[in-house]
Amino acid sequence: MAKRKINFELIAALAATLTAIAAVVVAVVQTDIMREEAEVEREHARLSVTPSLWILRNWNNGEENPFFSVVLSNRGLGPAVIEHFSVSYNGEMLNNWDQLVESVSEGKYSIAGDNENINAWSLAGLAPGTIIPATSQYQPFRVGEKTDLIAALAGQHDALKISVCFCSVYGDCWKAADERRPQPVNHCTFDRNTYFGDYEG
Repeated sequence: MAKRKINFELIAALAATLTAIAAVVVAVVQTDIMREEAEVEREHARLSVTPSLWILRNWNNGEENPFFSVVLSNRGLGPAVIEHFSVSYNGEMLNNWDQLVESVSEGKYSIAGDNENINAWSLAGLAPGTIIPATSQYQPFRVGEKTDLIAALAGQHDALKISVCFCSVYGDCWKAADERRPQPVNHCTFDRNTYFGDYEG
């Protein structure tokens, strides 16, 4: 019986080829794993700074310390960057809180100009780019003293519409309206004609 001659060079070449293929496979698998880990880390980073901005209306119409206020409460994990803020009453876009006070009271009360007849009020500007940190609140409007005005403001759930569009530091955006849960949107659009407060874009 003839003996086959073992070709050690061929075996060595095959072993080297298999080793190279295995190394390529391992490298591809490692690259995929690293890519998946990077995506998970990026998603975790985005979620760790996600804001959740809610519009709240608070009031007390009792004899002691009566007030009505509008509050933006960030219940999320990261800062909320304000891009658009609007207020309307009976379908008409408003430009300032005094317009709201005069409209709701049918001209009886005012918090600005020569007709100002309320002492207990405070306003805070809300320009585009305003940042509301996580777990903090921002109060753009508060009025007190006049219980009839406060009762009127508190009863305007259908007529008084407040909305805000905000984004995270990563550019993910949401829109909140009145006291409903914020809904994700593709982006926030600044509109000078409807932005509450004469702000330039």
